[in-house]
Amino acid sequence: MGTGKTERAAIHAVSDYLDRFDKFEPFISESEKTPITDGYLNIYNNERHKVEDFFAHIHLLVKCGSSVKDNYLNVNREYLQGYMRLGGLLIFKVILTLDSPKILYTILTIGKIDDLLKQSNKSFTIGLKELPTEQDIFEKELFAFASIHNEKEEEHLAPNDIRDLIIGIEEIREFLGEIKDLDIRCELESSIDSIQEIKDSGAIGWRDKFIYYSCKALDLATNHIKCHDFSDLLFQYGGYLQDQKQYHLVENYYLMALEGYIKLEDKCNVAVTLNNLGNLHQNLKQYSKAEKEYQEALKIYRDLAKSRSFEDKSDVAMALNNLAILHTSLNQYTQAEQEYKEALVIYQELAKAKRDAYIAYVAQTLNNLAALYNKLSKYEEAEKELEMALKYYYELSKSNRYAFIEYVAGTLNNLASLHENLLNYEKAEFEYQEALKIYRELAETNREAYIVEVANTLNNIAVMHAKLNQFDKAEVEWKQALKIYRELAIVIHDAYIGDVAMTLYGLAMLHAKLKSYDEAEQECHEALKIFRELSETNRDLYIENLAMTLYHLALLQLKNGTRLVESRITTEEALGIFIELGKVHPQIWNDYIENVQHLLDFIINLINNK
Repeated sequence: MGTGKTERAAIHAVSDYLDRFDKFEPFISESEKTPITDGYLNIYNNERHKVEDFFAHIHLLVKCGSSVKDNYLNVNREYLQGYMRLGGLLIFKVILTLDSPKILYTILTIGKIDDLLKQSNKSFTIGLKELPTEQDIFEKELFAFASIHNEKEEEHLAPNDIRDLIIGIEEIREFLGEIKDLDIRCELESSIDSIQEIKDSGAIGWRDKFIYYSCKALDLATNHIKCHDFSDLLFQYGGYLQDQKQYHLVENYYLMALEGYIKLEDKCNVAVTLNNLGNLHQNLKQYSKAEKEYQEALKIYRDLAKSRSFEDKSDVAMALNNLAILHTSLNQYTQAEQEYKEALVIYQELAKAKRDAYIAYVAQTLNNLAALYNKLSKYEEAEKELEMALKYYYELSKSNRYAFIEYVAGTLNNLASLHENLLNYEKAEFEYQEALKIYRELAETNREAYIVEVANTLNNIAVMHAKLNQFDKAEVEWKQALKIYRELAIVIHDAYIGDVAMTLYGLAMLHAKLKSYDEAEQECHEALKIFRELSETNRDLYIENLAMTLYHLALLQLKNGTRLVESRITTEEALGIFIELGKVHPQIWNDYIENVQHLLDFIINLINNK
């Protein structure tokens, strides 16, 4: 039977089954026009199907299987994110046999999807079960899912990214009776009440309040409730904090989750948590911690892959990719290349068996490898890898533009950066502009998700135009990017205020070249103030930016011959930080130390000769 006929047969089997229910009204497409689903199911309170009886509208997906043992479904992260936006999904898988079709199913609620997305995997294996022999059991299950779906829709004032967290924290109430100390019990209950109120307020500053009370509630619960394991909730909350760039808080919750998973001997979640800790410490430039955590996660993934299915090798590849990114940051290029290549071989093997499920990971690893070759000035190899990745992403975007067009834009950005390094500015300009066009198009329909990519791409183009002395263009682009970052920082301050500072720093360097020293110094001072504040809570992440801004501020102060002492003080502070950084990673910072020392000697000599 051809693929088209097989798919139609599967859809007919599901439609026939759903038609048995008086309260269900299925609409399933036999075409490929729908982006990530195959149709939907209307549910009514009775068999009349009148408007006033309408209960819920849920999306569904129909897949084909090849054997009775094919009781699982592989789903990419991008699709899961799409299913989350839909409010969940009903999935069917039909095994076509000579006798009668066998239908398997599962229901992906927002809670289940969120649990999966909190893991760092690129793809997920979802188990399926047989339809119950009694129809009323399935009907009750669908009505329960529809009720949750409706409740989620009604909670429109509760931001999407905290809905399930609120539900998880609310469940702590079940265990309050274990706390003997009345004051602690009241304090915990009060914190939960405050969190519950947040979803109804929508007031400015709600995120800060949510983080404050949820930290308090989780700390009290884990310290005083011993009858229940909170590892999953702690892990989920750590992921939320990391998304919000609350890096100074994240580690504690991941470590508590890790301790719980180790006690439970849950190797898979131990590895996932170690991997996330590695991501955190890499972002914070705590490279030694990150390397240890990635290596431990990789060891567990390798052990699990030996005893489990072939597809579990994808976790090994993911861990190798993370290690390679880390080793690239440390200029350990030979090691990074080996890790990328091993990851690429694994993904290519997986893609041979299931192209649709794994070709995106092949493309991502090619992107990463190209970035390494770009650093090594192996431009021909880098270009080859990026063009192949772009080809795969274009191919994927033709069948599912919604899920993959952003990756086309990201790869265009990378190609533009490569061609910029090759001094092929015409190609780079075209690729940057194409990426910008895609991100602007995406931002029109989902501003919250993509406007930051518009700003990032504007920043990239501005850097190139500044390099080409096209200062007018660069200034306009940086100012547009700055405006976006400032808007984003008002909504989520900690997540975007660093981007505000980086863009101010770029503008300051531009205005210094244009000899607009007063403007440049003003921008430098604003950037410096932000970096000082950020480095107080996230020193490892922002201390380099602080040092570089101090160095360039000292140069600006030096332009004014009457401010030599001020310039000397600024240079001394910058040198102290560079020396501190050099003790940890001398291969990265020794040249900076030497340059700043020369500047300080020069300034001191000027002062002494006055």
